[in-house]
Amino acid sequence: MLDAIIKKLTGTLDPAFEQCGGLANIAVDSIGWSAHAVTFPQAFASIPNWLLTSVKRARHMASALCQPSSLKVFLYPCNITTTGFTLNVDVNAACTYASSYIDVSWLARSIPEAWVS
Repeated sequence: MLDAIIKKLTGTLDPAFEQCGGLANIAVDSIGWSAHAVTFPQAFASIPNWLLTSVKRARHMASALCQPSSLKVFLYPCNITTTGFTLNVDVNAACTYASSYIDVSWLARSIPEAWVS
């Protein structure tokens, strides 16, 4: 399922997704912004709390740094270690790179806001 989402986002399986094993996306729109994390191969329901905490921090960074407010920002959780993922966020690079992505606000809406609030 997540392979299909990645292909929809990028038109291909981006090597960075394969290397990092996951996707954290921050969707920023004129109504307000919300952050959602997806890790795989786990299903949405198994997103670990520590990753959600990291995404919440990234969300606050993006709120301050990403303009205009309609920008859709995609951040990669990288640096897989023996203990799991660490979230490596370069917000400036993500803001610059995000313009090449299609609008995937439907993906953000598919994950309950309560999970990252």
